[in-house]
Amino acid sequence: MFFVEGGMEDGGAIIHACARLTASPRTGRAFWLDVGEGRQDEAAVIEGADYEVVVHDGSVRSIMAALEGVQQVAEQANADGEPPVVLIITMVGVWRLLSDWARARSVHNKAARLKRHEDPDADIEVTRHHRNDSYDVHTSLVAALRRIPGIVVMTGRGHWVHPTDKSGQPTGGPPEYVLDTHWGLGSIATMWLRLAGGTVPQIVAVNSWRAPHPSALPPLTEDWSLEALAFDVLGLDPAAAAVPEVVAPRPDRSPEAILAEAVDKTTTWARMAELYREAQPVHALVVTHERREEQLGPLLARLAEERAVSDPRVVADLHTSIGVASSVPALKQLPDQIMAAIRLGQVSVADRRRLQVSYGDRMRELQVLEDEVARQREAEEVGS
Repeated sequence: MFFVEGGMEDGGAIIHACARLTASPRTGRAFWLDVGEGRQDEAAVIEGADYEVVVHDGSVRSIMAALEGVQQVAEQANADGEPPVVLIITMVGVWRLLSDWARARSVHNKAARLKRHEDPDADIEVTRHHRNDSYDVHTSLVAALRRIPGIVVMTGRGHWVHPTDKSGQPTGGPPEYVLDTHWGLGSIATMWLRLAGGTVPQIVAVNSWRAPHPSALPPLTEDWSLEALAFDVLGLDPAAAAVPEVVAPRPDRSPEAILAEAVDKTTTWARMAELYREAQPVHALVVTHERREEQLGPLLARLAEERAVSDPRVVADLHTSIGVASSVPALKQLPDQIMAAIRLGQVSVADRRRLQVSYGDRMRELQVLEDEVARQREAEEVGS
């Protein structure tokens, strides 16, 4: 897996390097997945370039489906002993897509709506949990790339910026190089290459047992190629190559999809319990429900309680236990039993309120009785 990036002036060199890789006799079918740049046809005019354009609708779901398709082709090529499949994907567009998604969600939360009501031109910052959601989706997408048993080339772009303070004013510090992609791509790739306006790229990082650091590799020359780096330097052997087992740390569905099913009035308590378990990895994530923001886990628990249907036998036994409690300590042991029944969906919200009333009435009766017994005992002690 390569990560190849450079400045605004290096776009042509990156396209040319990728096109040359697809022309190599040592590679098999090649796919070009362009996201938001529209340059997938430009490389076709380069001599020998041979690739297929991946069609998608620009959504994360469509891109993920396309990657699954490429994975299937690559796996079949490996099984048939064919040269490795090549995938080229433009990661600047992917990161822009996820950033726009996070911003759109932040703009519509309660705090942002109030701020824009007061000032329609107010600057809305992306909230931390929305930004983290975009990181999680990016992690899933990169995991899909790593599952492709072939040569994956992630292209990117970077630029120099002068550091500024919170008000946007320059601080006078030295310029910094900033990527227009997710900052972690370099640590994921087997090799990170940077073109800086020259013909020979810099090896920024290498994550391979063949070299502990970039300086351990032979220096690149002007006739460098991704083909030579993959097969000759990194030693790619299609017959022995295997993809790592990558499990993305996120639920199968988005928090919004889980919540949408949870608020459906036809969703039963039993199904609500399943949704609660499905969403467990993101229970702390904040979502918007009925114009109010709250954490997903407590929200699902509350909605589940509202869907509970009472078990008449269980409710009757609880009322009986409350009525026959002969002392305050005995009565105080019952809330644990009541909560256990509530957690199992055996007590509806209405019956929960009735139990609370019954419990409170019995508690007051027992306290009156205990106070009367205490007064009688005190009077007997005084009389004696």
